Order: sequence, then C-alpha cells, then structure tokens
Amino acid sequence: DALEGIEIILGPTPFTKDKKYVCTQYTNQKLKIEELTKNLKGKLLLAGSIPNNVLDKVEAIDILKDENLVILNAISTVEGTINIAIKETQKNLYKSNILVIGYGRIGKILVDRLNAFKANVYCSARGKDITWIDTFGGKSIKYEDLNEQLNKFDIIINTVPVLILDKERLKLLDKDVLLIDIASAPGGIDFNVAQDLKIKTIWELGIPGKIAPLSSAEYIKETIYNILKRKEDNK
Repeated sequence: DALEGIEIILGPTPFTKDKKYVCTQYTNQKLKIEELTKNLKGKLLLAGSIPNNVLDKVEAIDILKDENLVILNAISTVEGTINIAIKETQKNLYKSNILVIGYGRIGKILVDRLNAFKANVYCSARGKDITWIDTFGGKSIKYEDLNEQLNKFDIIINTVPVLILDKERLKLLDKDVLLIDIASAPGGIDFNVAQDLKIKTIWELGIPGKIAPLSSAEYIKETIYNILKRKEDNK
C-alpha cells in the first residue's frame, strides 16, 4: 500500500474537473476518485473544490472554503482582472465608465480598486447588496434597471455565475465595449451571442494561479498550516 503510514494527503485544486478522475495535470497517468478514496480510511484529505460525494465518504477538508484563502484569492483575482482591463482597452481606466456585476467578495474589492483609478464605477446587484453599495458611497444599479444604462459603459466586468448579459441585453451594448467575465461556469454572459455581435469578450478563470502563482502557493501553504494547527489544537 503506497499510502501506508501516511496521515495527510494533499490533493490538487480543483480536486476534479469531471467528478470521475482526480486532476493530474502534471502527469499522463489517470487516477480514479473511487480508487483513491477507498484507500483513505484513517487519513485526512486536503484539496480544493472537493465534490460532496467525496466529502461524504472520507475525512476531508476543502481548503477553498477557508474564508482567509477565499479573500486572498479574491485580491489576486481583482489584480489580474484589472491587468486584463488595462491591456485589452485603448483607453485609460481613469474616467472610463465601468460596470461591475455582482457585489460579493470579488465585486467589493474590484469596486474599491477601480475607484482608486478614478474610474466612473457602477455596480449592479440585488437586494441588500444595493444598500451596501449605496452605504459606501458607490453608484448602484438594480438588475431590473440595467437595460436603461448598459449602452454607456466602456468596460463591463461580470462576477456572477448566472446569465445576466443575455441576448437582449447584449444588443443594447456599445459596439466598442469590453466584456470581462471572471465568474465560474457557466459565467454570466451569452458568449455565443457576444461573438455573433462581434463584442470583445474575455472569460478568464483561475486568475490567481496565472498572474500570481508564487503568492497563490504561499496562500495555500499558509492555509494548510493553519487548518492543521486548528485541527491539532482541537484534539
């Protein structure tokens, strides 16, 4: 047994992409999830985005549910998104009209950083998030009011994994707008329609590991150490 004497297994992030095989992008060998989990009795699995069916079978901790790591990854994602916006437009962010869709962790940081560039930043959200945006002096747009203002933006950044910019809304956009989607699948933009309308659209996933791999690795290491320390302290 290759795992004999081992107490902790560090898995990949994400743990799987198809819920059948463990992600093994640095080798041609394939490892079935069921083959791994049947040998994990008495061991602790640490990985990212672990499916519920695995969490139910073995002792495992999903590091991507750690709030500290989530926030640190959000910071990296925001920096990478702004880098894309600067590279892919021919205008300064200064005084550009920018719409951020969604006011979660990433949306909050993104609005703050873009405001530092003195851009005209608007944020579209639902319910209590509108109140939070207004409370912090931001410019808010309710989802139901989007159609009336969509044509004024130079850049639109989506952070919500729900279809927001559908066919009807995409038709309302200025033809020179830049669309950036950083939401997980399925994203928030009808990409086929955007392509048909010749709207420049970038869907970028996994930004932290791409633009700041060293920082991302340090954050993950720190998170794992903290998880193990808390586990030891709770014994």
